Amino acid sequence: MTPPTAAPPPTPRWWLLIYLVGGIAIYWPIMDSWFVADDWDFLLIADRATSPMVAFTPLIGRFLRPLEVLTYYLNYEAFGLRPFPYHLTVVLLHVVNTWLVTRLAFRLGAPRATALGAGLLFLFFGGHSEAVTWLGGAADAWLATFMLAGLLLLARGLETERGTGWMAAALVVLAAGYLAKESAAIASGLIVAYGGSRLLAAGAPVRRIVTRTVVLAGLSTAALAGYLLVRAAVFGSALGAYSALGLSADLSAGIRAFVIRTVLPPGRVVEYLWMHQYDLVIVGVGLAAIALAARDRAERPALAFLMAALVLSLAPSAPLSIALVNTVSERYIYTPSAFSCILIAWIIYRVLPSRALAGAAIGGLAIVHGAALIAANRTWSEAAAVGRNLTSQLIEAVAAAPGSEVVVLNVPDTINGAYVMRAAFRNSLLLMAHADPAHLRARFLASTMSASAKDVTFVERTGSRSFTVALKQGRFAETALPPSPDYTVDRWSSRGFDVTFAPAATALEVYFSSEGRLYHAGRVEPGR
Repeated sequence: MTPPTAAPPPTPRWWLLIYLVGGIAIYWPIMDSWFVADDWDFLLIADRATSPMVAFTPLIGRFLRPLEVLTYYLNYEAFGLRPFPYHLTVVLLHVVNTWLVTRLAFRLGAPRATALGAGLLFLFFGGHSEAVTWLGGAADAWLATFMLAGLLLLARGLETERGTGWMAAALVVLAAGYLAKESAAIASGLIVAYGGSRLLAAGAPVRRIVTRTVVLAGLSTAALAGYLLVRAAVFGSALGAYSALGLSADLSAGIRAFVIRTVLPPGRVVEYLWMHQYDLVIVGVGLAAIALAARDRAERPALAFLMAALVLSLAPSAPLSIALVNTVSERYIYTPSAFSCILIAWIIYRVLPSRALAGAAIGGLAIVHGAALIAANRTWSEAAAVGRNLTSQLIEAVAAAPGSEVVVLNVPDTINGAYVMRAAFRNSLLLMAHADPAHLRARFLASTMSASAKDVTFVERTGSRSFTVALKQGRFAETALPPSPDYTVDRWSSRGFDVTFAPAATALEVYFSSEGRLYHAGRVEPGR
């Protein structure tokens, strides 16, 4: 390996072309995918905005996502409800991040083959669908841009005699990560990890590295303190964002799930490995390979940093949960995967006996990830198509029943982990139909977590105001329907319920969703 303190070789510019072509090619099928779930919250914000400052609007009472909101705002101002430019924006951001991963690998001392392999793994990584394909997950892609760029600036600042400008630029870029997501709080840890790892290099300028690292880490921590004070002032709590998220019931098992997902794409194989704790064997083998590579002193700084950076970038997600068989919550591993991809490529090229064999291994792994990514993206496209179709049918149903209220017994929340419609129900109707919010005559009762777009729902009318609902596949996302004077629930389970609507002055047109379409279940006449 090249000594980590040496200036990295210039990155061939045609690599960027490879990443651009490869990124657009693998994500091309989703470029026209319709908006889903939280997309419509952002789109409604953009629709009502009077200036780009809307980017600083607090979201659902606990988040600030300026760059994500700005992504929607600028595209909406320019292109309206045309999804292609939105997707292209995020895919291009992913390509830039891939380039930054390659540059970081070079900066750490990786030879060209290793750096290229790390970039290809990151570009096609099977766990990036939620962060890249789903526009609502783009905050994590933005976060990675600032963390990676900031580290590269930090590296220059530690290597040069007069590095004040580089260090100042690193501070600004890392602090700007808060415009993407609060997980930018890992910046101080990354600074210490990188600076500390440089001390392991032979002939390292210890005083310079220690002084600049301590100063920058201190300023970065001050920026974190300021950010937390702003959050506390705006939301009443600095860390309140976690209160409404899906926390892991078993912390150690949750951490194991996150770790294995930074290495392997989602699927039944990963679930099997995790359930039988074979993931611990994979981790053990990886640590043994790292220890073998670390016998070469020149490689210790890079390996030490990559392992520390992986742990630090996973830390904000440790209390949460991630799916093993589909894409739910995998956006949290977008930034950690930048470090895991470099580490994987590094170890493969270090352990295998020849470059040809190592290249074949990297290529094979990239193909496995790419295949998983294509499958996940296909699911997102299907989910988006279902959401668009159901919303279009709902608009027609509302228009066909003037003076009545449209009630949908069930709508899809997710399809095989891809978000669909529950969070989008109201806002998608408002924007697609240009409806008046005060006269929006449509609502839904329950949402489903479906295995596929072809999942079947059975609905039977059991009385003048009563219906029974049964799912053939999947289950309801809710644990129960909320109490309401508009109906009574006579039976509830995760796969079905019976509902009776209360007498009302307005007629009800009752619908249900099944196999990705909307079906009419019956009309409930007004009356006491």
